[in-house]
Amino acid sequence: MSADLKDRELELAAEALRVNAGRKPKFGDLMRNPWASEGNPKRDGYFVRSRRGSGRFNPGLWYEFTDRNGEFWETSGQYAVFVAAVDHEAPEPCKYPACDCGPDHACGLAGPTLSHHDRRATGKDSA
Repeated sequence: MSADLKDRELELAAEALRVNAGRKPKFGDLMRNPWASEGNPKRDGYFVRSRRGSGRFNPGLWYEFTDRNGEFWETSGQYAVFVAAVDHEAPEPCKYPACDCGPDHACGLAGPTLSHHDRRATGKDSA
């Protein structure tokens, strides 16, 4: 293993310890695998469970994630961080003042569209 990769591993492990601050994940927590690139669909996932591998291959702490659409994968628990702790930006408020979905877009759409809000105003939307 190259020295650069080993340094990167140590850096990511220290960052995970700092960001998580001793917090253990619970079912449904949104977490991030910092090794995955921004375009990787398995970068962020919802925590399902943890397991500790004790064999020769892949020992250590592993977290199982899901995308809530039937896809499951595992990532190293040593590096995984909570997304809310990483993304310090406040959520973007809804652009339509007549909507009551609030800043967390409880209407179910990130960046809701005008047609969605028009349907809600007319009562044709179930949200």
